Amino acid sequence: MCRRPARGKPPSSSTSTGSSPSPAIGLSCGGTSEAELRGAVEVYESPRALLDQLKGSAMGRLAARPHG
Repeated sequence: MCRRPARGKPPSSSTSTGSSPSPAIGLSCGGTSEAELRGAVEVYESPRALLDQLKGSAMGRLAARPHG
């Protein structure tokens, strides 16, 4: 189940502490339009779809990188 997200900046304009763009992963459930998710690195139909594909996703690859 996906809840409708709060309105805010689209994924392509997401920022982090240093005001440099941060990649975003989008979920198309909950009433978010494809246009609103256009700047996302990846878009999944639901949280379940992201979890099912987590290992090969951008988030999974980032988590698998060596930390140090």
